Amino acid sequence: MLHVRIGDDFTDLSRFNFNVELRGGYFLNVLQMQPVYYDWGVDRDRYHELSGGGGIRLARAFGLHEFEFKADFDGAWRNMLGYGSTQLLFGLHYAYRHDKLRWSVGLDYVRDGAEQEKIVGSDLSDPHAVYKESQTEHENRFLPAASIAYDPADGKFMLYAELTGKVRRNDMRTLSRLNPYVNPASIVPNTEEHRVAGGIKGAAGHGRFSYNLYVGYTHEKNALQWVARFIPNNVRDERADVGYMSFYIPYTMTLKDLSLNAEFAWRPSSRFTFDGELHMHSFKGAEDVYYNNNQPYTLAYGRPQLTARLRGEYRARKVSLEVEAQMQSVRHWTTYTSVNEKPSEPDSDSGLNLGRRVIGLYDFKVPVTVDLAARFNWFLSRKVTLFAEGRNLCDAKLYDWAYYRDYGVGFTAGVKLQF
Repeated sequence: MLHVRIGDDFTDLSRFNFNVELRGGYFLNVLQMQPVYYDWGVDRDRYHELSGGGGIRLARAFGLHEFEFKADFDGAWRNMLGYGSTQLLFGLHYAYRHDKLRWSVGLDYVRDGAEQEKIVGSDLSDPHAVYKESQTEHENRFLPAASIAYDPADGKFMLYAELTGKVRRNDMRTLSRLNPYVNPASIVPNTEEHRVAGGIKGAAGHGRFSYNLYVGYTHEKNALQWVARFIPNNVRDERADVGYMSFYIPYTMTLKDLSLNAEFAWRPSSRFTFDGELHMHSFKGAEDVYYNNNQPYTLAYGRPQLTARLRGEYRARKVSLEVEAQMQSVRHWTTYTSVNEKPSEPDSDSGLNLGRRVIGLYDFKVPVTVDLAARFNWFLSRKVTLFAEGRNLCDAKLYDWAYYRDYGVGFTAGVKLQF
């Protein structure tokens, strides 16, 4: 990924600030070289994804009033199925900043387009020969933004509320970073997110203790919902020799997430620091699938409803020691086993019509997990540091994704050099 930027840091808006940037990238998913994709009539000799774009941002303050304009273009083009996704953004924002009151309003407009080749027919004399047709869809997305903050006590106590919105690209580079076990043939629309949050935050004890308590609500259109296709050893599938036992298919849903959140940081002395956070979620919007004589089954979210983190650090002139624990509540994933009843036909994992191939639909449960880690640093000089760290010190059964357990207790040690 190549990113070139020229401009200001937008901290002093008493003068004109600008930012111009160009982006470009190349992504190759090695899983797409699997011979299985020939069954879909796809040329497996060329698999890559190109991305590129650029943007401009301008801002200037006139007294208590701030104005900002931005324009941006982003795109990704994949050789597989002729897929292309482009987003053109224009935004205008205004902010008013006074001593104790700050508020802002704005609107972003995104022209979100996607193009791909879809199979519209096949050759009866050759099951591998299919006919494709390029189809293009566009959506106009309006993303309002607003915020207000009232600070009557110079940072000790602040009331605030904010509204934000964004469009998240779901190209293969992004999907692979989110989930390394994603089906490389996955094509899903981009996610549109709107988020509202409000609460109180501030500091006490001469700044030694800070807090942030807020309520959040997120509405996501085309939110990702991961479902695992599992191929057990006792199921004969013409693709079982491909090498994987389970891969994930991203479906989309309209997700509604109501959350309660608390964050804090406490520094009782110059050498000790403690911080932590707690997040509780209530999810709505999971999709139902129908299989086995059209019986409904609700797909699991694969997300924890409760997460917590607690960290403590001791730092002296020559050494530092940090201990951190992260907890996740029970998580559930939906997984299904399947065989191809008609292997001569192109297979598709898009949509929620699983009835043709599914032979079992299951729930994969991960209980409450705690990941305990420790990090030690010995500062030999300003440029040389010896370090050691331990991960999963409780040897817990940690999972980021169903069927793929993380490593047990692990240690790393080495030297850091700063030039």
